[in-house]
Amino acid sequence: MTPLFIIPVRGGSKGIPGKNLKTVAGISLVGRAVRSSLAASRILGRGRVVVDSDDEALLAEARRWGAETPFVRPAALATDEASYLDGLRHALQVLDLHETTTAVAVVQATSPLTPPRHLADAVLRYEATAKPVVSVAASSHPIEWGMRVESGKLVPALATFRRARRQEFPAAYELTGAVSVAGASYLVGGGDFFVPGETEALELEPRYAIDIDHLEDLEFARAIATAEPIPAFSLADENESRRCIVIADLARTAAPRNTLRARIDAAADGGANAVVLPSLASPALKTHVVHALDRGLSTLVSPETSETVSRLEAAGVAGLVLSPKATANDALLVAAAATRMPLLVGADGLDLPHLDRILMRLREGGCGAIALVQTVDPHQAGRLGGSLRPLGALRETFRVPVGLNDRSGSSTALLAALGLECALWQRPLVADDYDPLSNADVRHAATEFASCVATLREAEALLSSEAPASGADR
Repeated sequence: MTPLFIIPVRGGSKGIPGKNLKTVAGISLVGRAVRSSLAASRILGRGRVVVDSDDEALLAEARRWGAETPFVRPAALATDEASYLDGLRHALQVLDLHETTTAVAVVQATSPLTPPRHLADAVLRYEATAKPVVSVAASSHPIEWGMRVESGKLVPALATFRRARRQEFPAAYELTGAVSVAGASYLVGGGDFFVPGETEALELEPRYAIDIDHLEDLEFARAIATAEPIPAFSLADENESRRCIVIADLARTAAPRNTLRARIDAAADGGANAVVLPSLASPALKTHVVHALDRGLSTLVSPETSETVSRLEAAGVAGLVLSPKATANDALLVAAAATRMPLLVGADGLDLPHLDRILMRLREGGCGAIALVQTVDPHQAGRLGGSLRPLGALRETFRVPVGLNDRSGSSTALLAALGLECALWQRPLVADDYDPLSNADVRHAATEFASCVATLREAEALLSSEAPASGADR
């Protein structure tokens, strides 16, 4: 039976106005709940995600992240006094699930760090036991230590109060509200999620059990969400994973093929770590891949179709470049992920929900290293701030390395990439104004490229020298 993940959100939050549209790591609370519920559905291989709200802005945001919004909650069920169970029962009636035993998982949007696996496990526990399931987290202090203040004086909250070490008390747990599961007909018939002695407890790690009631909770959740380390990005074992990888783009289709070997040499002499090659026929591509490897360069190619991927893999390329257009081809995403090669994914013009779905598809397909790449064109050189700002947001939201495809022709973007801690910097070795192309043009462009790389490495060295000395060096 298909479980229902339902996310109830009201528009009239008093403590934090507009709370459910506030963001954690760049994604709204309602968006995060939808995202986790969809991921849980994929883990289970089944599931339906519905957002129940009285607020059109929340419903629109839910749809943006992929949820269904088949109805609007009546105003009478969206007041501070209205019971959330009454709202849930209304939703189940509207969805025509009130006479079924469908597993209903109520996902709390104000618990933005709940892992999808926890949601899926809650459904599985319910299906295995036919008992209500709620999410709990271990209390940091024994409940026996609880106190009340009466007339300014401390009074034990429980008759079992005693002075003792924490370790001498039995473990205590708190309801997190992150997820609660029960059967549809049971709930509509007046059942509740918490029945003492009956409800199943599913433990959630305390660091994920944040419930957003106050602004301080929101800031705490943001800090935890962005504390997860970002993996290093590497194209080959010899690449220094903590340095910015320099990629020379040689895939310009207007350039004559007979200059490709010279451009590979120019890239190597200019300090590149890798090159993007044009998608050539197999024998020619293999020849240039081998030559690039001989010059110490990793190679990347942009596949045109899913069938192209296996040919590129056979040719020995180190990674693939997926343009924003290519990411719309699901078969190509599946084929690229299956290679387990590093992927450079173009992020230009794609919104966060779209990018999220792309990354999920690639990860589910087995892909390992992924970097999101933003392009800066020549006409953007004078307003780099607006062009580069998304890079930081992409890294914060998806916790993946980011890179800059720098077509600006200026050194400013290069240094900005370093300041933004980009994992890679990519630039065409020969700009579009070199036409027709000659070996002299290649030499001239190579000199400019090498100068940029030297500037980048010098800046890296300066930043490294300013790092605090370790204890052994002091």
